[in-house]
Amino acid sequence: MNKTILLAVDTTSHTAAAADMARDLAAGTGDRVVVLHVHEFAVGRFGRMQVDCADGEGERVVTGIVDHLTAAGITALVDIRRRWLVTSRRRSAASPTNSMSA
Repeated sequence: MNKTILLAVDTTSHTAAAADMARDLAAGTGDRVVVLHVHEFAVGRFGRMQVDCADGEGERVVTGIVDHLTAAGITALVDIRRRWLVTSRRRSAASPTNSMSA
């Protein structure tokens, strides 16, 4: 078929089962698997902080899955991205939450 399967992973225990399912779907079809992990960063008044997993853990999980798929004869690619979560400032108690004109 030569299609692409996108396998989005995190660092939870469900990742192994999802990787096995992607392997089963791609086996013998010529389909490739793109293993995606998105790092989430919170940006606030204290700067930037990674909030999705420990530093390097996402890369370790993705690399392990790609190695596992490649050993099974499946073309697998790594895609690691960053997502910025911007925290908003809290409103003070004195600031109006809804301004309506009469």
